[in-house]
Amino acid sequence: MVNYKLKNPNPANRQKIDSNPLLFHLRYIAMKDSFIEFAKVLKDSKNNSDNLFKLLRNLALTKPEFKNKVGKHLKDLAKHEEIITRICNLRDKYYAHLDKDYENHISPVPMRNLHTSLEAIEKALITLSSKEIFNQFLAEIVSRDEMKI
Repeated sequence: MVNYKLKNPNPANRQKIDSNPLLFHLRYIAMKDSFIEFAKVLKDSKNNSDNLFKLLRNLALTKPEFKNKVGKHLKDLAKHEEIITRICNLRDKYYAHLDKDYENHISPVPMRNLHTSLEAIEKALITLSSKEIFNQFLAEIVSRDEMKI
């Protein structure tokens, strides 16, 4: 991650960071927070009401005009199932609970794969938070005049 997309990759940078206790810890904390937050959005669970998959499926149900777009996002996200599972496992088994077998879940995730997966996630989030969808939901809110308040 230290050398990702640098104009001139320098493996010595990673070695410097790894050997500095503060920088190593700060990188660990940044990665831990990232994986915990990604898992919150990506874990498709009944207990997680704000996961990306549930929100997309709900959008398709409540706004049928977005059904095709949602289907495309869900299909695209399915292509990244391995990365999404690895992110959720890292969160569950390593960062959040430190299971006995945590070492089985800390294999490196290739940055290109992670980057591509994050792009698919971002596209789905952009759809969910688009101005068009926001305005449709706003239009459905009863005004105080309609309620005669």
